[in-house]
Amino acid sequence: MRYLKLKSYFIANDIKFDVIAKELGISRTTLSKKINRFKGTDFKLDEVRKICKLYKIDANEFFLL
Repeated sequence: MRYLKLKSYFIANDIKFDVIAKELGISRTTLSKKINRFKGTDFKLDEVRKICKLYKIDANEFFLL
């Protein structure tokens, strides 16, 4: 399952994937693969924590499937 709610949140709040990727220290392509769960690719726990802290979101709402 993809992180559609997370992706929608970023789009609705005009948060660019390039900016998120830079903050996580990954490429935009890698971020896209993680959001879309391409071939099982997923976020690491430290990435989830960083996203939640930076954007003040609840991991339970955006990351639990």
